[in-house]
Amino acid sequence: MLRELRIDDAFEMNKWMQDESITACFDRDFSKYSVEDCKKFIEDNTDNYNLSKPNYLHFAVTDNSNEYIGTVSLKHINYDIKYAEFAIVLISKAQGTGLARIAFNEIMQYGFEKLGLSFIYFSCKKDNVVANKFYNKMNAILVKYEELLKILHGKIMGYDDNIASTMLWYVVEK
Repeated sequence: MLRELRIDDAFEMNKWMQDESITACFDRDFSKYSVEDCKKFIEDNTDNYNLSKPNYLHFAVTDNSNEYIGTVSLKHINYDIKYAEFAIVLISKAQGTGLARIAFNEIMQYGFEKLGLSFIYFSCKKDNVVANKFYNKMNAILVKYEELLKILHGKIMGYDDNIASTMLWYVVEK
């Protein structure tokens, strides 16, 4: 279940950032981020919920008690070509509960229906077995890096080409 991020989510958000069992397969070092950094991230995102064409949206993934258990995002939203990049992370105790599947489906529906996107792409390190298995279960289409570059007009936002070329890339189409 998705909802807007709230300032009180910052502490739990920071906990996954400090959990090496979660962040080991990420291409960014989240361990340097503090709770205050998480609060600023949440504050910076707040206005985007009200924009008709935000560049990015980050939502809290919640459990049945509406408590934060992770973040799901649409980033680098392009309304001309109608695409966005997807990202998801759940805290350890939420992994394996089926909530990632629900969040994945909800954010895809949001992107396609509310934002009018045609496709949503995302990446994963080749050695991230759990994430790759999940994306395959979700029927995401594995695409070659070069093919994705063509679709995105030659540049994947937020990635150095040397890193991006080593990742596995997936697409979900409307």
